[in-house]
Amino acid sequence: MSDVTVPTGESASVSFWLEKLLRDHHCAMLAGPSGTGKTQTIMGQLKKLDAKETLYTTINMNFFTGGLVLQASLEGVLQKKTGSLYGPPGACHMVYFIDDFNMPTPDKYGTQAAIALLRQQVDYGGFYDLKKLTMKEIRGVQYLGAMNPTAGSFFIIDRMQRHFATFATLFPENDVLYTICLLYTSPSPRDS
Repeated sequence: MSDVTVPTGESASVSFWLEKLLRDHHCAMLAGPSGTGKTQTIMGQLKKLDAKETLYTTINMNFFTGGLVLQASLEGVLQKKTGSLYGPPGACHMVYFIDDFNMPTPDKYGTQAAIALLRQQVDYGGFYDLKKLTMKEIRGVQYLGAMNPTAGSFFIIDRMQRHFATFATLFPENDVLYTICLLYTSPSPRDS
């Protein structure tokens, strides 16, 4: 049942724009309360991608996600191209889906280390190799995010948020739910 999606006018609209943003390699984020289909909508779009051209990986953040763990997750799917240049295997493009984007706990200064690391990669094109203390240049990647603004730290820093086209996902209206119930509970003509 968790793989079944009943499209509504609103979810179809969000899916349309998400598909366009993915194709043009722009960052996108879905924000809304739990149960509004954020993760399922994004996973539906990712599964439609041509696996020969675009790869994707999912990173689930939680309260304890820190910069070191996240950096290891990001680097785990990349290959060294030349010198300090890293990217996805072959000529592919990599999409990182960050679920529960706003969940890492802020430190006493209000910084979320995991999100700061992502911002460094987006703003400066990479992050530092922690052993050699040199910059690793990352190319051919983009980010999709999903966050629940009613949980976690309730927001992410503006300097990171500005990179995302953000869409609100809401619960369907009562008339839409009623129509879905009628469609899936009434007997089909074949059953008569």
